[in-house]
Amino acid sequence: MMRGIVASEQLLLFCDLHGHSRKRNIFAYGCETLKGPSRLRERVFPRLLADTCHHFSYSSCSFKVLRSKETTGRVVAWRQFSTPNSFTLEASFCGADFGPGAGLHYNICNLKEMGAAFVPALLEFIDPAQKRVSAIMAELEAAHPAADEADEDVEGDQSAKDGSTPDAFGDASEKLRRAVRGRASTNPPKGKASGFSAAAGGTGASARRKPAVDPTKKKKKPATTVGSGSGGLSPRNTRSPH
Repeated sequence: MMRGIVASEQLLLFCDLHGHSRKRNIFAYGCETLKGPSRLRERVFPRLLADTCHHFSYSSCSFKVLRSKETTGRVVAWRQFSTPNSFTLEASFCGADFGPGAGLHYNICNLKEMGAAFVPALLEFIDPAQKRVSAIMAELEAAHPAADEADEDVEGDQSAKDGSTPDAFGDASEKLRRAVRGRASTNPPKGKASGFSAAAGGTGASARRKPAVDPTKKKKKPATTVGSGSGGLSPRNTRSPH
């Protein structure tokens, strides 16, 4: 259905309405664009919502695209249709933590007020004069200046959001492979060691328990006792004459 709409009409904004079970307030999740003409555009409509409804918390919004959220409606619409204005509007089950309603659950009246504020914000968003939108963009650019550092850092962050592997992961993998090769060269496998280590490995624990034999020491002969037999032999080695 959305492909058919995009084929014939311009997709201005996508918004999925949700209820949040943990995080407080009414806020939005968006999809961050790090560079190009659409940079910071994802923050404009949430700012308009905050201006038109006191229940909406702009400070609670998040625009990071996590890998675990790749299949959510806002991320799919953002990627498939290349629109920066793709959001999930969340209303907490736990109520607000700011303003006159802090510590209280949202009631039906509060939610209706939020819904009623959505349309005026949308009308101001598409205003041909774009006065309020231009003013918000100027504030956002002052608060979030573009990075002047190497473009590789920005592209690495963008590739992580696109699902590709950043260069940092490749460098870490190469370091790990080098470490494994170095460990293998210093610790050869069993059976290929030379010298005493190989011999000790073949004899096992029993070789370590046996004392070493000193070849310089002569083997002691068993002591003999002189008896009454002939030849001075022990009575054990002669028969009795009786």
